[in-house]
Amino acid sequence: MATQPIPSAGPDMLSIVHDDHQRIDALFADFAAAADAAGKLRIVRKISESLLPHAQAEEEIFYPALAEAGCDGDAVDEAFEEHAAAKRTLDSILATAPDDPTYDMKVRMLQKEFQHHVREEETELFAEARDAGLVLVALGERFAARRAELVDEFERRPHGAEAG
Repeated sequence: MATQPIPSAGPDMLSIVHDDHQRIDALFADFAAAADAAGKLRIVRKISESLLPHAQAEEEIFYPALAEAGCDGDAVDEAFEEHAAAKRTLDSILATAPDDPTYDMKVRMLQKEFQHHVREEETELFAEARDAGLVLVALGERFAARRAELVDEFERRPHGAEAG
């Protein structure tokens, strides 16, 4: 009797979010290496087009799942607050010309906010998600689908309308 192969499950929520974090962090490294204002602006737009859909999908899919599973409400609330702070910083960057003397400083501030958030999310919230027994593959599928929808929406917006 022939056996059917077990279908390979897709990546889980935590690995998808981690991979997004790695890609966004690499964009900050690209920004640091950018030689001119046009290159910096192009990279900031990529950061925005990656960060905003990622954050919104987390807010719509991941964080509510954590809250529904009874995870640490303070940690989930803090994640929402960190997203709001990062969006304010990104708004400020997008409203500033890349040759402005404060531009690089603002991007570094966003990078620090992002890296702090990632450290907390990948330690505290990832542990909460594992401990709560969330179905992480199914959650990852929902997250990836929603993020893809949001990426499409953000790509259709005129530049300068990324945030908000």
